[in-house]
Amino acid sequence: MSDDRTMPIPLGDEPDPEHAETARLLRRALTREADMVQPSERLSEITDRIESERRPRWVPALAAVAAVAAVAIGVGAVFALGGDDDPITPAQTPSVTDSATEPAPTTEPTPSETSEPPPPALGEALPVYWVGEQGSRFALFREFGEAGPADAAERVQAAVDAALGGTPADPDYSTPWANGSAATTSLGADEIGIDLNAAAAGSSMGSELAVVAVQQLVWTATAAAQQDVPVRFTVEGSPSDLFGVVSASEPISRGGGFDDPRALVWIDLPDGASTPLGALTVTGSGVNAYENTLVWTLERGGSVVDEGFFGVEGPGGAPVDTGQRGTWSLDLDVSAPGEYTLTVEVPDASGGAEGTVRSFDTKSFTVT
Repeated sequence: MSDDRTMPIPLGDEPDPEHAETARLLRRALTREADMVQPSERLSEITDRIESERRPRWVPALAAVAAVAAVAIGVGAVFALGGDDDPITPAQTPSVTDSATEPAPTTEPTPSETSEPPPPALGEALPVYWVGEQGSRFALFREFGEAGPADAAERVQAAVDAALGGTPADPDYSTPWANGSAATTSLGADEIGIDLNAAAAGSSMGSELAVVAVQQLVWTATAAAQQDVPVRFTVEGSPSDLFGVVSASEPISRGGGFDDPRALVWIDLPDGASTPLGALTVTGSGVNAYENTLVWTLERGGSVVDEGFFGVEGPGGAPVDTGQRGTWSLDLDVSAPGEYTLTVEVPDASGGAEGTVRSFDTKSFTVT
């Protein structure tokens, strides 16, 4: 047995005689201390504290988020329902696409096949085609006249009236229809009707000019309607051949290809226009007849002040094949006042051979 008095004394077992007295004294002290302890009813307090310690700290935050979500759903329901009279637009019903399984299409819209540049919007200037000579043939030249009606059917009537009895701005152009010529037009979904009066049908002209005269009304009516549809001609309400050479038993469409009656080149600028000093942008239409080159010359007071060449373009700047029509744009420096003349010409492919016929258009304007 060790003599170390600091060793623990087992209280549950019977102590040996050497430690019996010490164990008896310790039991008495512990019993006295236990008697002094007074228990209290704090079970509920303790359990509440334990519950509070166990409760996750994110519970209040989650409750707040749920409340906000409930409000948002309620507000969203108000906007989604709206009024019963509100139409549903694509913006209100977006399409949900899984980009991983359904890639967005890359095909671009097919451009319009028509070579006719779009005229001003409805209610603006009326497009009217006139007859002139270019090269060795009669050809159609387009001018934009005064503002016309907003209604498409009314625009067709107004444009045909102008072509039959109006006066072009350019003195180089004219109308071959006889004085007193008139027509009543109608606009359908797939054709335009032109009913000529007796004076118009009685006009006298050669076969070549007669074909161009009929095409003048076809191109004018379809341009005004912005519809490339056939035109059905009648005379005083009945089908009749025109000028004895143009069959009108079936609707007549715009001439195309080798039968295209339009001039190889024209200038949109109204003849006799007035413009201020500075820069001037002129537009027009032309055919890629020779290496897509059109030659231009600007004169002031009879002297050449500038010249150059350019090509035509298709919609959106697309290239134009040989023999096809496109549009062009030219920026001019007109910083000096005076009387100007602009000439745009299809180049001479013969190299200046004798007897070459020129195809060109000219416009005069004043700079002040």
